[in-house]
Amino acid sequence: MQNWNQELIESLPFNAHFILSGNIYDSFIYEKGETVQTLTIKDLLKNILIDDGFQNVVSYKPTQGFTLLHGNESILPNSIFGKKESLTKASDQIIKLLRQEDQNNAVIIDYASRSQELSGNDFQSFMALMSMEANESKKKNINGRARHNILIFLVDKEGDIPSFYYVDKPNVKSIIVEEPDLLVRRKVIKNLLKIFQEENNESLVEEIAKQTNKLKIREVIEIFQIAKLNDISPENISEAIRQYRTGVKISPWEEVSRNTLRNLEKSLRKRVKGQDEAVKKVSQSLKRAFFNLSGSQFSIYSQKPKGIFFFAGPTGVGKTELAKAIAESIFGTEDSLIRFDMSEYKFEQSDQKLIGAPPGYLGFQEGGQLTNAVKENPFSVILFDEIEKAHPRILDLLLQVLDDGVLTSGRGERVYFGETVIIFTSNIGASEVSPDMDKNICNRTILSRIEEFFKEKIERPEILNRLGKNIIPFNFITKEEGVRIAKDMILRVLKKIKKEKEIEVSFVSEKNLEQLSELACKDLSMGGRGIGNTIEEIFINPFSEALFDVGARKGDKIMIGFKNSSLQLKVLKFTPTSENEESYEEHEQDSVEISLLNLYIDHPKIREEIEKLDKDEYVNEEALEIISSTIIDVLNLIKKAEERIQKMPTEMKFELNNIKERHIPELIKRYLKIHPEKRDISLILEELKNITEYVKRAISSTYDNGESFQTYSNFLEKKGYRNEKNPEIKQER
Repeated sequence: MQNWNQELIESLPFNAHFILSGNIYDSFIYEKGETVQTLTIKDLLKNILIDDGFQNVVSYKPTQGFTLLHGNESILPNSIFGKKESLTKASDQIIKLLRQEDQNNAVIIDYASRSQELSGNDFQSFMALMSMEANESKKKNINGRARHNILIFLVDKEGDIPSFYYVDKPNVKSIIVEEPDLLVRRKVIKNLLKIFQEENNESLVEEIAKQTNKLKIREVIEIFQIAKLNDISPENISEAIRQYRTGVKISPWEEVSRNTLRNLEKSLRKRVKGQDEAVKKVSQSLKRAFFNLSGSQFSIYSQKPKGIFFFAGPTGVGKTELAKAIAESIFGTEDSLIRFDMSEYKFEQSDQKLIGAPPGYLGFQEGGQLTNAVKENPFSVILFDEIEKAHPRILDLLLQVLDDGVLTSGRGERVYFGETVIIFTSNIGASEVSPDMDKNICNRTILSRIEEFFKEKIERPEILNRLGKNIIPFNFITKEEGVRIAKDMILRVLKKIKKEKEIEVSFVSEKNLEQLSELACKDLSMGGRGIGNTIEEIFINPFSEALFDVGARKGDKIMIGFKNSSLQLKVLKFTPTSENEESYEEHEQDSVEISLLNLYIDHPKIREEIEKLDKDEYVNEEALEIISSTIIDVLNLIKKAEERIQKMPTEMKFELNNIKERHIPELIKRYLKIHPEKRDISLILEELKNITEYVKRAISSTYDNGESFQTYSNFLEKKGYRNEKNPEIKQER
């Protein structure tokens, strides 16, 4: 017998009115002699009241009116049973039953929490009348026993009843109906095992009772029904529990082939470049999940998520990509990835977006974004992106998922996460590391900042404890890995064109693909995402225009090559009748050149002068390539200085900007003014070398002679240049 049963039975001789709240929609055990039954709360109350000597038990439901559960039908007019009655009219009959002197009557008001919604203002009047009845109620001595005629309210929570009804009212007893404990579940399971004609196996009863921890009796009954329907033996009841929680007979985890898991690390590495340690850690954890060993060191009945990971590191290094790869590898499609941008959950009340609004609030019926998503797809990878941006209350909420693998929605539904993979991503500490730092130092810095964040900033060390050793730092992408990533992205573009437009695109040579991939990796500070953005800028956008310009159609073949330098791509079109084996030069019909200057030079004045160099017939491709690449190096050096030096002196900022705005453009102009026969590329390269040296000195603020900051003109004078306006005029010191 549960505690609330005992409390009710012991209170019957003393109290007139009762409020039962809490777990009222569950099933309950009723024991009489050797018989054990599972009943609804209304049927259980009927039996308890009959056993206590009550002669008539009547229930009232706002939508159905009165029902006689036990006793003499003559206690109420026949016409009133089974007929919907307003609360105002029903109150007259209820008062009549409670005031009857010659019989002990009990009235149960079912779904009382809904009465206010259905009856409006009548509910308050009704409760005022019932409060008066409770205060004035007197015991009746019938058949030698003194009892009140009693009234029982069944409500979701005590607050659904006005407080004036029960606060400081001796005749009103409020009782919480608790969820079943281990002892109750044992009795129910022992009774249910008879369905399988199992002998009295105490160890099996104990095992199932532990596996069904925190489940209601109604849920336990449904699990046994699933087991019976699907020929699942009691020894394998965990399979029926899984089916009950997910609604799916066959788990995708069981469908994953051993070969797939055996080669998982290899396949993940193909997709996520340069993160071998992270891939290895994830692969090990997913193999553990296949055998359902997640959290088993703490409990053999653990229902924790299959995997919990915390991916940390700079942006664009593959954290989200690895999450997508896990979803595709385990569940067959990237659509199994459920992503939450945690910057949308930075307010305290944002938890309602995840689990749904509580009863009585706007949006209650809609449920929560997280709980709804997992209910619809319990086999999924859940990605909480940039978790540090969420309000700490959200993290408290997710703690339940990490601990027990379950979350209760605003509607009171239990949503199970035991078949999911949970991934958090974070950029904590990323601003304090750089690509040129040692990898181990980077990792220690990131891990240290994450520890500080949870322990000191948000004061949630328990979350750090739940993550354990699953915090995985991601490395910066190296140049070699970046080129591999760029190649994959470019080939993916070509594959898409062939699949959707049936236009076959290829590079003239593997070297050309390599060149373009290297160009896309000039700046790796933004990782793979930055590489993708660069490819869109230097290749996808101009290439799309080129396809229009050459009139590419279904069945055409397109070849891409570099025009003697890395500054221009050449797109060539062939008709379907072209000889495949012959070289593209001999079959060229249409071609378009794509300038790549935008990739390197975002300064319009410099770009304009270089384009003039390109158009000058006396400037060969080799000279153009050398001059351009040297200027690009200078611009990258200045850009790096502007990014790194947070408090750059005003005079330095002015001088570096002057180099871009004036010195370099004028240098190219002067070079072009020289008669072609007298041009010497070494002259322009020497001045570019001077600019490079000056910028490096300005950045380091360290001069050989220990002098203070100087302008570029002063720098040239000290180098021995009398007139910077003419690169041909040089005066030795």
